[in-house]
Amino acid sequence: HSSFEGKPEAVVFAQDRSAMKNLLVVCDWVYPVFHSFTAEDRMGDLSLESQLLEATTGYSVNEVDLNLIGARVWNLARAIMVQEGRTREQDTLHESYFRDDKSGEAVSKADFEEAKSRYYRLREWDEQSGWPTKANLTKIGLSDVAERLEKERLLP
Repeated sequence: HSSFEGKPEAVVFAQDRSAMKNLLVVCDWVYPVFHSFTAEDRMGDLSLESQLLEATTGYSVNEVDLNLIGARVWNLARAIMVQEGRTREQDTLHESYFRDDKSGEAVSKADFEEAKSRYYRLREWDEQSGWPTKANLTKIGLSDVAERLEKERLLP
């Protein structure tokens, strides 16, 4: 097991991009091309999805817009999970991952919990409950979802 450094940031990025690509109905395995042998810095072109969308529909969006769409999908999914009783405690790994095996490797539960808190901060969710906040839902254009959760007393 390696450290959790940078992993919450990578998870948020990958989740948002994957959700957006599913909406575009493009292959999550191919797009975006993160790695390019022809580019000097070896970075692929992360704007391919927005270019593809514009070429096929005429609808012009930039990468920031596409990432926001992905974030909205994840926040909406989380709101539904919250309505179904999801809390921070369920966002975990099976206990066997936290036990040392014969090689002496295990996931540190304390490190995992800190990474989870960092993930919640990045998502602008409540760290104690793991629930989306009214401020963030409103900021990303899901005020109707925030209102519904508030009525159901499911906001932190």
